[in-house]
Amino acid sequence: MEKETASKETLLDNVTAYVNTRVELVRLQLIEKAAAMISNALSIVIIIPFFLIAFLFLSVALAHYFDELWGHEYAGYLTVTGIYMLVGLLLVWKRKYWLINPLQNNLIKQLFARHIHE
Repeated sequence: MEKETASKETLLDNVTAYVNTRVELVRLQLIEKAAAMISNALSIVIIIPFFLIAFLFLSVALAHYFDELWGHEYAGYLTVTGIYMLVGLLLVWKRKYWLINPLQNNLIKQLFARHIHE
């Protein structure tokens, strides 16, 4: 009887240790995925301002080009503004297909990735 009780206690200890190990594994996997997603987002936040500055200068240069092309000082800026308005309206119109769905798919891929690759 004592042997059976000791065996049950050992089994219970092993099951408890297994459950604790699984909980710790899941916790560590969640931490790893969260760290990967946060580092991904932060790298984008760091990179985007450089592209925005380059885009700003490119826009001014394009506006000056159109100024010289049409001979009016305001024509280039209005043209560039019109182009941005058309692109913005197109993005609003197609945002589900061009922005929302790809971002959701990327997030889901990151959440369910087995291994994190660089």
